[in-house]
Amino acid sequence: MTEWNGIMPSHFSRGSKSVAHQVLQALQGLKMGEKDQDGGCKLTSQEKDLDRITRQVAAGNKQH
Repeated sequence: MTEWNGIMPSHFSRGSKSVAHQVLQALQGLKMGEKDQDGGCKLTSQEKDLDRITRQVAAGNKQH
C-alpha cells in the first residue's frame, strides 16, 4: 500500500520532439531506420530485433 501524502497536482508535460528525432537518426545510423518516400522516417523490418532488445532492457530494469 502506498502512503498518501495529500493532494498532489498533475506533473504531466509533453516531451521535446527532438528526442524522438535523435533516436530515429541513431537508428538510421544502425541501419534499423530508413527515409520514407514522403520525407519522413520509418523502421525497417528489423523491428522484431528492437522489440527483443526492449524486452531485455525492461527485464533488466525490473531486476534492479
